[in-house]
Amino acid sequence: MKIRPITILFLLFIIFSSCRKGDQSEFDSISYSGNRNLLIDQFEYDSIAIDGSATSLVGKWALKDDKFLWGDYLYGTLDFYSSSFDFLKRTLGQGNGPDEIPTKKWTDFSIDEDLFILGSSNDYFVLDDGLHFLERDRFDFVSKDVDLQTLQNSPKPHYKGIYEVNYPAVKAVYIDQRNVLLPISSSHPKFNAYQPDYYKEANVLGVLNIESSDIEMLSLGYPPVYQDYNCIPQFSNILFNNYKKNIVLGYEADSLLYIADRKGNILEKFGNDGRNMERNYPEVRDFNNYVEDYEERLNYGYFTYVYYDENAQLLFRGYQKDKPHQDTDGLQIYADNELVGDVDVPVDMEVFGFIAPYFYAQLPVDNNSETLFIARFKLEDLKS
Repeated sequence: MKIRPITILFLLFIIFSSCRKGDQSEFDSISYSGNRNLLIDQFEYDSIAIDGSATSLVGKWALKDDKFLWGDYLYGTLDFYSSSFDFLKRTLGQGNGPDEIPTKKWTDFSIDEDLFILGSSNDYFVLDDGLHFLERDRFDFVSKDVDLQTLQNSPKPHYKGIYEVNYPAVKAVYIDQRNVLLPISSSHPKFNAYQPDYYKEANVLGVLNIESSDIEMLSLGYPPVYQDYNCIPQFSNILFNNYKKNIVLGYEADSLLYIADRKGNILEKFGNDGRNMERNYPEVRDFNNYVEDYEERLNYGYFTYVYYDENAQLLFRGYQKDKPHQDTDGLQIYADNELVGDVDVPVDMEVFGFIAPYFYAQLPVDNNSETLFIARFKLEDLKS
């Protein structure tokens, strides 16, 4: 497959990517349009066990057409399975060979027509449907019109050079064949998540053009709920995915979901809180205790991921419950803006695909038996 020219869509990103306004009017100005009509109140699933002894057990599942793909983050391999979970082939690998990925490890991958692999050091790789390299490059957050001294001493929220990929909660999502959404954050000593103004002014999403290696920032920040806290950096990650021809945004500490267009404009907001989620988060101002504060996430309820299935036209949002309710996670199911299901699911389950009549979700691996697991379930109670 030949590399296509830069799309008109990317040019629109450049035009509309601008500095933050310093307020959150884009979230406030949109009326709430949600509804609640619970049609699904129980959840049953089958667990499919897959031998993982030849893998590192670190990676994720994806669907392409009717094939299941296991992307192994540490070994750099891509394993293919049939729709009945029969092993088909292993491809790629870590190294410098002609069919290998020369990176320390994968941090995520995304599949559209092509395969996008994000490495751990701002490196990325694009392969076509036959797994031939189209691109292999690196990107950086260069502020071309701002000198280093200004970046160090007088950071501004719209200076690209103060941001980096938010690797602790990294996710890569194709929005078209040339552009990939990435979460971004700032650890600048004078502008970071341990300072209240960060939640008013920071940008949270970047667009990587994989042909030019350029990063452009969308003018999207934190919603007003983050002003209810002094600082909660341990719950500052953004959740995002494709939604129809737009982007769905969620935040770990926010009960609402937002739909934004690909220029960064908020179009809709809806959503409901999860069950057993008090979200009385401790405020944190001392970055020296970052690891300890982050581990405290285990005790609190927060939202964990969003996934929209275009074929089923359903939006899924996962969440963790407050302690001591953590023997299960919660899963919300939305049809358009209406909450139609809120059910208990296995801890750390994440929906990733649909082949009628089943939805598929990743389950935690069993390290002792070296086994990978996929959950398979139907939503037969969902009626129009």
